[in-house]
Amino acid sequence: MARPKRPTICISVRLKSFFPINGKAVYIAYDYNGHKDVIPEMAYFGKDEDVTNGNAYWIAKWALKKMKPNSITNTRPK
Repeated sequence: MARPKRPTICISVRLKSFFPINGKAVYIAYDYNGHKDVIPEMAYFGKDEDVTNGNAYWIAKWALKKMKPNSITNTRPK
């Protein structure tokens, strides 16, 4: 019997820039502290529309390796 899927924990992260790499299934993310991270396409869940000051994006918690806690604004299961 297969185990039921667990929901993915998503984190709203404020980023200075977030853009896709052409021809690849990854995004490059830069936070305001200058840290860079590569985010797989399957870990990106869209822009956080609730944040009005700056840019925030919903990213799976497991994909965040170098982002610092002060970049994180919110969490929710997806």
